[in-house]
Amino acid sequence: MARDDRGSRGGRDRRRSREGARGSDRPLVPVPVRERARGSASAGSGGDGARGNGAAGGRRSGAMSAGGGGRVAVVTGASAGIGEATARALAATGWRCVLVARRADLLHEIADEIGGEVEPCDLLDRGAVAELGSRILARHERVALLVNNAGALARGTFVDVDLDEMERVTRLNYLSGVFATRALLPGLRAAGAAGGADGAGGAHVVNVASIGGVVTFPAGSAYAASKHAQVAFSRSLRAALRGTGVEVHLVMPGFVRTDGFPQPRFWQSPLGRRFVFDPEEVAEAILAAVEHGKPEVVVPWFPYRLGQMFQALLPSLTTRVMSFDRYAD
Repeated sequence: MARDDRGSRGGRDRRRSREGARGSDRPLVPVPVRERARGSASAGSGGDGARGNGAAGGRRSGAMSAGGGGRVAVVTGASAGIGEATARALAATGWRCVLVARRADLLHEIADEIGGEVEPCDLLDRGAVAELGSRILARHERVALLVNNAGALARGTFVDVDLDEMERVTRLNYLSGVFATRALLPGLRAAGAAGGADGAGGAHVVNVASIGGVVTFPAGSAYAASKHAQVAFSRSLRAALRGTGVEVHLVMPGFVRTDGFPQPRFWQSPLGRRFVFDPEEVAEAILAAVEHGKPEVVVPWFPYRLGQMFQALLPSLTTRVMSFDRYAD
């Protein structure tokens, strides 16, 4: 089902040799990683405090560039895919990234290239996430950006999906973001309060959901349900934190080339290939949402925004279309 994104961008080629070692995790112990020397930043990254990388080198647009400046960004699911691309893009604009995922070895490889800190964590474990937040806040009083990106797929209709798998996907796709936001909320509030005083731009929470959070199909019952919960949580949280200096952004990608997705039947279709995009494109949308204060973003607008509109305006027709057998596995 998967077509992993392993292009020429920084760190992609090395994954071919490490994919076979997925079972050899290091212990889940946080290990600080040396920050890359400022003088080694690529020529295209520009500015003091910027770190070079191949994913988004040279991106320099007003508010986001000014908003980095060594401020702290926590990115979950940072060991691959959208999370890795986002961490690279943030590092290129001057943010100091705290990389969070279960795989310590993969995090170390990325951090060795972009600088920052490594925090291995099992995001399914609420207690572990609370401890993660305590460790980060002990080092950083202010957390200016939290990107809740960690997630997983679950394929199969409701009657076929194992309930343990459904629970796991719900905890990772939805509750891990809830746990992380609660654990880091004091640091986010501190950065939000300071933003108005020092012009640093406040604080931001970005929840990376999916177009599956607003449009459903039979084979994605567990996945879509978890993403719908994430969408609702984001909208509720945005209202709850209004006036605190903490902004909440919801990014909803369509099909993205990541581990485990998209499915071969879709990918082998000439038409389907036109609607599959790279993690770097989602990372750019995340940075743009923060920079321009966009509350909700669909990536890309076409054709996925149209699907969202059809679901809202013509739910019965959308159900009939999505019930076709070709969507079932």
